[in-house]
Amino acid sequence: MTRIASVLVVALLLTACSDSGSDAVVGDDATTSTTSATSTSSAGPIDAMTTVEVPELGFAIDQPTGWIAQVDLEDSLLQVTAPAASDGFVPNFNVSVGDIPAELPAIGYFEGEIPRLQSTLPGVEILEVANLTIDGAPARGITLTSTENGITVGISRLLILDADNRAWEITFFANAATLERLSGVVQDIFSSFQFVPPQGGQAAP
Repeated sequence: MTRIASVLVVALLLTACSDSGSDAVVGDDATTSTTSATSTSSAGPIDAMTTVEVPELGFAIDQPTGWIAQVDLEDSLLQVTAPAASDGFVPNFNVSVGDIPAELPAIGYFEGEIPRLQSTLPGVEILEVANLTIDGAPARGITLTSTENGITVGISRLLILDADNRAWEITFFANAATLERLSGVVQDIFSSFQFVPPQGGQAAP
């Protein structure tokens, strides 16, 4: 289910973006509400968060207010993009949803992620790996950089797996220096993830 290679290309190409200050959700429907940010990092203009709820994909997550969210139900993907570039890149993150083989235990899914990243991306350097619990479900956080042709992209990944082997993968991309500067914001985004009842079904896990 990993889509990191194609999404990384998007991250590298998004060096110019609209100056719109809205919290627009384009594409398929989603609901939003604004709350005060809890981040204590020096994140510059990021001083509030907006909750994006995507019941079709079974989750809600916070995004910085003013960033632009786009839901693609066909690809089970939420893409959220900053309104402007920082250090030559437009920071962005996505949430992808899918199933992993029923016979693959959580530890196998988590442990296989680093080899997948190393085989998919150029010049990978793993900076941090942490086992977490997000909304009651096991999760694995990975922070890394990927370098090609002298360009270094910072990437934070969060893998969440429910009891039915359904996985939510959250990936935040930015210039490596920007990612370090926004580390508190990224953690706020990741920790805000919540399962919500999908349309026509029960909440997971």
